[in-house]
Amino acid sequence: MVYTRNLASFINKLLTWIDYYMANSLFFRLRQGRPSRLLFIVKGYMALMVPRSIYMSRRERLIRAASLRQDYAHILERVDYYCKLKGKQALPKEAINDHRGNHYVFVDENRNFRPSTFSQAYYFDLWRPTRYFSGKQRIGFVPGDIDFTPQFPAIVKSRPISKDNNNSVVLKLDKIRHFGFVLDNIPFRDKKPMAISAGETGTINRKLLGYRYIIANE
Repeated sequence: MVYTRNLASFINKLLTWIDYYMANSLFFRLRQGRPSRLLFIVKGYMALMVPRSIYMSRRERLIRAASLRQDYAHILERVDYYCKLKGKQALPKEAINDHRGNHYVFVDENRNFRPSTFSQAYYFDLWRPTRYFSGKQRIGFVPGDIDFTPQFPAIVKSRPISKDNNNSVVLKLDKIRHFGFVLDNIPFRDKKPMAISAGETGTINRKLLGYRYIIANE
């Protein structure tokens, strides 16, 4: 057990060093602050070397530490916004690990969600919070760009803006794609009032956006 804890401590220190390297290296700066997908995946597999029991033993300590923060009330407010569920909720009794319609659906013990199940990026972003709980805990998970509310409680990356979206539990997913912020030393007030887009205009909404804010102002 002592060896396991020492290994966990070493891996955590190594992961902290990788974070520091990613934030301060010339490679990181040449990429304009964009994170490296390779280092993200390497970090994820290294963290998997630590037994789940170690993470579970730290759960209560992390919760207590959070409760002592000055912004704890704000944290709870945000948690309640992202997770609107109250009390215990029922999931489908059957295990689901398949595409249903245009979306992938997973309902099973969280330990059965593998890196190859959907996406490595989604896997590690889902694993990071669930590692503090038993792998036998069942979860609902609908990855991807979700524009509907699942029929059962499920972790999602996005949800529709409506009153009846309680089953959609929003989690920070696919961070390597959506939460990479470039190094920018120009104050916002000094920026030009313009935007650049490399997106396609295949849908009517995007065409209307382009016409309203680009063509109409030329």
